[in-house]
Formats: sequence, C-alpha cells, structure tokens
Amino acid sequence: MGIKKRAHIQRLLEGISKLAYLTEDEKRVYQIKSILEKEPDADQQGECSYWTKLLDVGKPLRPIAANLKSDSKLDEGLRSLRNISLAVLLLINIMWIVLLYTLQFPELYKFNLPTKAFELFYLAVYASIIFVQFCAMIVHRGVTLIHYLASVGSATENFRTLLHMLQLQTHN
Repeated sequence: MGIKKRAHIQRLLEGISKLAYLTEDEKRVYQIKSILEKEPDADQQGECSYWTKLLDVGKPLRPIAANLKSDSKLDEGLRSLRNISLAVLLLINIMWIVLLYTLQFPELYKFNLPTKAFELFYLAVYASIIFVQFCAMIVHRGVTLIHYLASVGSATENFRTLLHMLQLQTHN
C-alpha cells in the first residue's frame, strides 16, 4: 500500500478495528436506500422494474392478502351500521321535537301537571347533556395527551435509531 508513516498505520488500524458486520436488518435498510437513490428509467417498463425490485427487497411493503379479500364484507357492515345509526338518530330527534312542542304548548296535552315540573325536566335534560359533553371533552383531552406523549417517546427513539445509522455510515 505504500504507507510508511507510523501515525498513518495506527490510524488505519483504528479504522479497521471500528468496522462492524451489518445485521440482516441493516443490510436490508442499505439495499432499500441504494434502490431509492437510483432514479427509475424514463420508460414505463423501467419504472415497473424499479418498484418490483423495491418490493422484493422490502417484504414489509407488500399488502396483506387477507385484508384485501375482506373489503366487501367490511363495506357491507359499515353501510348497515351507518343506516341503523342514522335511523336511531332520526327517531331520537323526532321524539325530542315532540317533547319540546308538548312543553311549549300546554294546551296540546291534557295532563294536570304544573308547568314548573316540565321546566325542571327540561332543565335537567340540558344539564345532563352539558355534563356528558364536559366528561367526553375531559376524556378526549386525556387520550390526546397520552397519544402525544407516546409520539414524543417514539420520536426520540426514532432519532436515536437515526443517529445510530448515521454513526454506522460514518464508520464505513
């Protein structure tokens, strides 16, 4: 090699000692990076081969066949759920409108109850709705906080992985 200086030989030996063998995952990452860095060919056939090579190297990129087959069953279930929920919502709204008209026009009903009882019932219904909304908002904010904390944890973990990969690249 023609290296004659002692410091250069020591530096070369230090570099060789820092070399490491890549794991299978790291090899796959480098293969995917090299494929992604290459520009696909201009014609259609070149682009297809580009994506085929990328899918061959990265097995997790392939869709799961079982998920593709159950789409029609899932669509049918979601449609029926939508229709049932809309029907229930419509019935609840109709009952609410009837109750409001009954409370607003006392001559429509033939009960001898005082109007104060109806006003109290009306107030109790609205207070319960506001209370349920408040509880739902608190739960939603708690779940959002947990989700945010989880994403911060995974972001720092991803950052550490990225730093580790960059250190591996600088050593190679």
